[in-house]
Formats: sequence, C-alpha cells, structure tokens
Amino acid sequence: MKKILLDTDIGSDIDDAICLAYLLKEPQCELLGITTVCGESEKIRAYPHEVTLIAIGNLTNIALLLTDYPDTVQLLRGLFIMNGYFGEKALSHPLENWNSWTDPLASRLVFAARPATFRCFPLEVTDTLTMEASRIRRLTETNSELIRAVLDFGSAWLRSSQKLTLHDPLAAVSVFYDDLCRFERGWVQVETECPARLGATDFQADVYGNVEIARSVNKDRFYQRLAGTLGLD
Repeated sequence: MKKILLDTDIGSDIDDAICLAYLLKEPQCELLGITTVCGESEKIRAYPHEVTLIAIGNLTNIALLLTDYPDTVQLLRGLFIMNGYFGEKALSHPLENWNSWTDPLASRLVFAARPATFRCFPLEVTDTLTMEASRIRRLTETNSELIRAVLDFGSAWLRSSQKLTLHDPLAAVSVFYDDLCRFERGWVQVETECPARLGATDFQADVYGNVEIARSVNKDRFYQRLAGTLGLD
C-alpha cells in the first residue's frame, strides 16, 4: 500500500478527473488527500518517507510547500510531476507547456529539489497517450458509476476536442508500476526571463542528476493498467 497526496488544477479538463478516478480505484493506493491549495506539510510529516506527492497542475503549490517547509522534501518517498517539454520539435507557443508556463518560477524551484525519488512525465511523452472520439464513445458503455460521473464532468471538454489525451494519469499509474516508462536521469533548467521562451524546460543528461525524465512509454501496457484498475477491460 502506498500513501499518496494529489495536487491538482482539476477543472474542465477531463484527464485530471480520470487521474483522480484511477487513484480512488487503485487497490495499492491510500489516498491521504487532494489539494488545490498548499496543505501537504502536515500529512508528509505524519508519515515520514512514506508519502508520494503527485503534482499534475502547475507547480505553484509545491513550490510554496518547499519554500515554507523546506524539510518536507527530504521526508517524501517520492515526487511525481506532469510537467516540461523536452521534444526535438519546437513548440508553437510556450503556453503549450502549460504546467511550466503558468508559473515558471515555481517550476524552476521544484526542478531543483532533491527528493529520494523524483520523476517527471513531460508533454512529448504524454501526448502519445491520446484516445480518439470513437474509442471515448466506447467508454460510455461502461457500467461504472465513477467513470460515468467522470465523463459527465468532462462532457464539454470532450465535445469541443473530440479526443482525450491522458497526460495526468500516466504520472499516477507510474507510481504503482515501474514498467511503463523508460527514464533518463539528469538536470532540468527552466526559463524565467525571456518572454518568447517563458517556462521552457531544458534537460541535461547526467547520471548524478536529481530528476528522472520519462523518455518513452509502453502505451499498450499503460492502457491495460489504467483500464484494468478502472474496470474497463
């Protein structure tokens, strides 16, 4: 059983809701709390070296946590974030790297942290986990009340986009299954001054680095794990 704290910017985007639904159904998960404001420090201290913090929105709350309670980073079992872009093709606009662009100073602070385990799931990897409208429609046939509630919650998003990219669930599922992604260790720098590159994340490989970046994902294995836990097999 793994103790989990989830920090989210949950709103109309449905993949946050699917991430939460997964954690609620994952039998190995003890979900201690869900935050949209900084409130993690009491729980982390209560369970030293047991809590994995999953951050699937911008990193403002996590940066505040590390600033106000700097000792908590050493008390974490792990920090898993959906953030950054390290692809070869340039983004058309910095805001596509949304979780970093919205608060680049917070991203810079968090990417400098040194928890025992620090894993990052960037946009170029999560972008490959896209379900088209036809596959989404099959989800509506489920008997799961939880999944029907998630789909109702995200109905506006689905109607407008006609696709669903599972950015955030990858970070959550990977906490429990180490066989989903290939990682590379190194250091991340975040642009905080140049407007044209605000929030841009640059990676330097180094076996002594503080963060592991997901470089690829086994899509079939990910879908199997997610669907199996949510009862969608």
